[in-house]
Amino acid sequence: DVLLIPNDPANPQLIAEMKDALGGLEVSLNNLVDTWPKGMDREMLNIYLDTVESWYNDLKEIEAAYNAGQIQKAINLVQSKCTPALQEMVGHAKSLDNQLVAQKNKVAESIASRTKMIVIALVVVMIIAAIAISFMIRVIIVNVIRPTVQVRDALVGFSKGNMSIEVDYHHSNELGQMCDALRDSQSMLKNAMTDNYEILNDMAHGDFTVSFKNEDLFVGDLV
Repeated sequence: DVLLIPNDPANPQLIAEMKDALGGLEVSLNNLVDTWPKGMDREMLNIYLDTVESWYNDLKEIEAAYNAGQIQKAINLVQSKCTPALQEMVGHAKSLDNQLVAQKNKVAESIASRTKMIVIALVVVMIIAAIAISFMIRVIIVNVIRPTVQVRDALVGFSKGNMSIEVDYHHSNELGQMCDALRDSQSMLKNAMTDNYEILNDMAHGDFTVSFKNEDLFVGDLV
């Protein structure tokens, strides 16, 4: 528009807007270079930057011709250089955009893959933890709760005269020692009572010569 109507009063405003746009373009290009992904091929980026620089040089040439009053030359430069350069810029920009989109998708896939691996790892850890907890619970039940219940039942049986309640826990720890002592007590009292019953039975039938068959059973307060 500035070239087609050189004396248009709106031209200074258009030129100012064009310079502002060029300033914004420069800032955008610098941001693009600074934020370019590390490890990503920069060949397409360099081609695009070279194309922009070439177009910018053409623009300066057009501006110089305009300022010199060579309007027709400026128009010819727009047609022969500026417009083809813009079209080339658009093509390279599309290729650059496709490259960035492909890289973004690649990164997204990588993040999704890592997230999936982390989730799988967490599930495996949770399963292992559940198995470990189940094993610990089983160990506690087998080594603490069940023998404790057996000891309780055997002692309750003692109070009721029942000395045949089985206590099958065997271990070298304190609970195992207590179970051993309880089994010994059951056996000793049961055998002592049996021996005592047999002696009393023989004496009831007139035999006063009998004696205890196993005097080793009568120890402590049983003597």
